[in-house]
Parts: sequence; C-alpha cells; structure tokens
Amino acid sequence: MISLSVPARAEYVHVLRTVVSGVGAGQDLSIDDIDDLRLAVDEASAHLLKIDPDAQALRLDLETQGTSLIVTVGIATPARRNEAPTDQFLTWHILGALTDGAESVVEEYGPAVRFSKRMKPPTRL
Repeated sequence: MISLSVPARAEYVHVLRTVVSGVGAGQDLSIDDIDDLRLAVDEASAHLLKIDPDAQALRLDLETQGTSLIVTVGIATPARRNEAPTDQFLTWHILGALTDGAESVVEEYGPAVRFSKRMKPPTRL
C-alpha cells in the first residue's frame, strides 16, 4: 500500500495526481486509464475539500487487490469523523464514468471517497 498526506489545500492536489499517475503507469494502465484516474482524484479532492474547508490534510491511499487498483482519497478532519461524503452530487456521476466503481467511506482519519480501476492482464506475444 502507498499512502501520502498533503496539506488540505487545492494547490497540493497536483501532488496526488502525480502519484496516482506514476502508480498507474507502473501497473501498465493505458494512458486513457491513467488520465481517468487523475481526473477522478481531482473530482474526489474537490468534493472533499468542499465538505470541510478547514480540514487538516488531504490523503491518498493506493493498493492493488487482484486485478484492480484501489484508490482512496480522504480528508483528515476530526470535526466530522463519522460522516461519509454524500453521493448525491455531480461528482458521483463523473466518478462513475471515470472509474469501475466509487463509494463514500469513513476512514480512521475522516470522510473519504474510494474508487477502483481494473488493470488489464499483460498481453502475451
């Protein structure tokens, strides 16, 4: 698992996008799939930062499970620890189009958005 935490400000989201791009490339995802992941990280981050503009940190967790790359983007916010982000926003329609599944969750550090992207099996020559 790869975990990264940056200050909860929009100007640091590019760091999360860069990390997800690197991991996606390392998993042999297509350029289109990597772009989808970058956009999904943008959408999830914007949604979470809107929920709590006073959050302390923006967090990214990446792990592989079987043939999927699982991405979790969350905010560290003690004030709203038990509230999952609501899924009744345009963000969820966008995440649904960009990923193979998205859900709101509550992590130990606060509310988060988790989504996955299926990795294609390597092509045999």
